[in-house]
Amino acid sequence: MIWDVHCHFPRNFGAEEEEDPAKLIDQRADALRAAGVTRASLLSGGGRTGSLTYEDCLTYARRHEDLFVPVAVVPIDESNGHDVRRAHELGYRGLKIIGSKHDYDDHRYFRIYEAAEALRMPILFHMGVIGGGVDYSITHPRRDPKAAQSLERMRRMGRGNPRDVSATRMRPFHLDTIANNFPELR
Repeated sequence: MIWDVHCHFPRNFGAEEEEDPAKLIDQRADALRAAGVTRASLLSGGGRTGSLTYEDCLTYARRHEDLFVPVAVVPIDESNGHDVRRAHELGYRGLKIIGSKHDYDDHRYFRIYEAAEALRMPILFHMGVIGGGVDYSITHPRRDPKAAQSLERMRRMGRGNPRDVSATRMRPFHLDTIANNFPELR
């Protein structure tokens, strides 16, 4: 069995208009199967799937129930245990957390972890930096027209604006506190 634990709901960030989600999900499923993937944690919602709601994403994921396991992307600073229970009731089987305004082991998030533990919902914690449309290690928008176009497209989508996110809040050592307080959390 090959399980892709980090499969984003398909979205073409380069398109001026949103494409047909049914077509995109079918293409993603075909590509995963062609690569030998037998299960995939499909990361959905939380403002990261365009105009699609959690419910919409589930509808499309169910087109390939044998492949996709729905995982709700949770906006951690705007969520609580109730939101986790609601996602579970909808049909989500795991959570992804990214972009926290506080360290992952901050007590403000404990209700989320408590609910996930009780519901046996694994959490995929994003570790480290958050990528973007420009890889500054190889180029820069001031000297590369394609990088400048990519950065401008991200800004139009609201993704290039300043954000209160830091890789130091998403470090693996924060998981130690979580593991000690929620020993049954997956």
